[in-house]
Amino acid sequence: MKRELIIKNPNTKLKIFSKYLSFTLNGATMLMAYKHINNIYINKTVNISLSDLYKLSLKVSVYITDHNGYILASIKDEK
Repeated sequence: MKRELIIKNPNTKLKIFSKYLSFTLNGATMLMAYKHINNIYINKTVNISLSDLYKLSLKVSVYITDHNGYILASIKDEK
């Protein structure tokens, strides 16, 4: 079952790998495979580079949100 991944905290550190995503928050590192992710919602205050956003968009649809959860931008790989 695929799930939505919502990243709200601006202190979250993301690392993009070929088969999974690693994110660190408050010293705890978590891994999640792309095959289990349907969409990723990232708060606009999270520090992430454009190249990392592009790499993520090749795997899953990425949405940039504001502090209220409204979608500001979407980055998708149209196949």
